[in-house]
Amino acid sequence: MIFEGKILEQISNDEIISIVNEHLSERQHVEYKVTINHRDDTDRFETLCDICSFANSGGGYLIVGIRDDGSGRAQKIETVNDPERIVRSIRSLCIDHIAERIDGLEMEVREINGDSVILIRIPSSGRFPHMVTFDNNTQLL
Repeated sequence: MIFEGKILEQISNDEIISIVNEHLSERQHVEYKVTINHRDDTDRFETLCDICSFANSGGGYLIVGIRDDGSGRAQKIETVNDPERIVRSIRSLCIDHIAERIDGLEMEVREINGDSVILIRIPSSGRFPHMVTFDNNTQLL
């Protein structure tokens, strides 16, 4: 597994850079996004589902600010605009729309070679199954 379950403070910027340099593919415990539009309901719902799915399946990492090649292979780091606002929005969404609450969920903004990226660590949860309730829809993942 990429990062081997490390907490965010144990992950170096060099490890993130190597994901891109080695064009590592997304896998069961890692997903890349270029950005998250925290004002778009479809994007918000998809992000909640990704986080919930990771919590239900052993944990994982969502890295926002990595563009993939369309097949899940990391291609380049691209700066995330207003990353602090996106982090606040994701935290709020998780509190309001995921049940049971995911204990130990971590989010951090990093500067990597002048680009802002967001790291999200979703721990393996002992409180699963987690469920997303959003916009009058319920999704068990």
